[in-house]
Amino acid sequence: MTNLAGEQLKTDAADCSKLTIAFRVDASIVIGTGHASRCLALANILKLRGCRCSFICRDLPGNSIESIRASGFEVDVLPSPVKPPPGSGRTYDQWAEVRWQQDANETKGVLAEREPNWLVLDHYAFDKKWERAVRTGVTSLMVIDDLADREHDADILLDSNLGRQCEHYAALVPDGCQILVGPKFGLLRSQFAQLRAATIANRLNRRAQNILISMGGIDLGNATSRILRVMADFHRHGIERCIVVMGENAPALEEVRALATVMPFHCDVLVNVKDMGRLMSDADVAIGAVGITNWERCSLGLPSMLLTIADNQIPSARAMADLGAAIYLGDISCPSWMANLPGALKTLSATEVLTNLSAKSAAICDGDGAFRVANAISKADLTMRYAVRTDSRRVWEWRLAGPSAKHYTKRTQGANYWDHDVWFCSALENPETKLFIFETGTLPIGYVRLDAGGHRRATVSICVAEDQRGTGVGRKMLALAHREAMSLNTLQLIAEIHPENEASIRLFEGAGYIQSGRDGQFVNYSCDLETNI
Repeated sequence: MTNLAGEQLKTDAADCSKLTIAFRVDASIVIGTGHASRCLALANILKLRGCRCSFICRDLPGNSIESIRASGFEVDVLPSPVKPPPGSGRTYDQWAEVRWQQDANETKGVLAEREPNWLVLDHYAFDKKWERAVRTGVTSLMVIDDLADREHDADILLDSNLGRQCEHYAALVPDGCQILVGPKFGLLRSQFAQLRAATIANRLNRRAQNILISMGGIDLGNATSRILRVMADFHRHGIERCIVVMGENAPALEEVRALATVMPFHCDVLVNVKDMGRLMSDADVAIGAVGITNWERCSLGLPSMLLTIADNQIPSARAMADLGAAIYLGDISCPSWMANLPGALKTLSATEVLTNLSAKSAAICDGDGAFRVANAISKADLTMRYAVRTDSRRVWEWRLAGPSAKHYTKRTQGANYWDHDVWFCSALENPETKLFIFETGTLPIGYVRLDAGGHRRATVSICVAEDQRGTGVGRKMLALAHREAMSLNTLQLIAEIHPENEASIRLFEGAGYIQSGRDGQFVNYSCDLETNI
């Protein structure tokens, strides 16, 4: 990333080229492929930063080992189970298919050879006992969980479920553990953030003609076949095309393929797709489970009907429905969902319903979660670049974040996105306006705008992403913007601040600004750059 001021402001960033990270994760007929997929999403972001990532996976039926290798990562394969472990009171304990002590010893052997700086664990079968057994072979441990039902010995704990709170893990992790919760930390592939702005913009006035069905790579309960049978009987409501996405190891794959040939509308079955983001962008409505693909759909504002296939999915599905961000059909174990599906399809035939669902789901997840988590593992430098057309939606979301955003903003530039977008495009074309985007490790975290006012003066405005506020990054952003303003031959900057906006006042006063007048209900603060650089 290029620093426009010609000198990069350094943070306490680690040298990512020296970081090695091992992922302990499994996929199987029972576990599914979602855990491996989200670990791959994070590994790919870390790889782009120069980190060296590898995987540790057990050879289980339906594993994702070859898929991980095809993505360019080494995989240390733990041996297939000889016999199932004895039962326990916790169903997930059986997912490893060996005793936890055996898995810990075998994993520890791999870690002794790899000597990674980090181990990322994504496995419901293991808890604090397993983690303590392997920690002597690694520097730090991150645990990915969804259940909040057991203790962990972790340095970072990640749970991206909607409605999850840090308090749910307070008694389950050691003091000092960094807890990352909520869909904003959903581990999505970078394609979703890249497609987000254009996809959401294109959803205006769409009709429910193209349906996407994705019930997970394995779909052990064969929910897909049941969905198709219901849709064959109730095929009205304007459906023209249906795309079904499955994994090559799905037990019911051939049954689904056979059903697709007799549907009353065009129906394609796609296996092991690489462009899920594009499929979701093209779809008008989705029917899906509540795994990582739920956050993928939200990031692209795809209206969804949710069908849960595991108990731990139910709270998120209900939370989505309570927010008006999805239609919850029910759980796969309760036949009533089949009766709910036709009515939901009819409801979604109304354009205004689709538009509302799209807007509310898009507000839940922005697709940048993997970048945020990567920043927690490998600290990155702060860099600055000029804004481009695709930054419009990010800037709009940053500006409106927080309950006091409108109150403290002098130039609203339109609270409505489309009004904002008109302003944003004109700002990019205006030679008197300079709009800079700031990033840490390619994660956009805020902007600074300079509006030239003559006499080598400019008005400066700053907005920091909501989850970055209070971290001190605003001060660093201003420092970089000051240097860039000097290179543009600007000698004085004016900030217009609402007197109740105490955070902004502290920020600008700390950067050397002094009160210099008043413009209506806003107070002016000025900074002479020659004496403050």
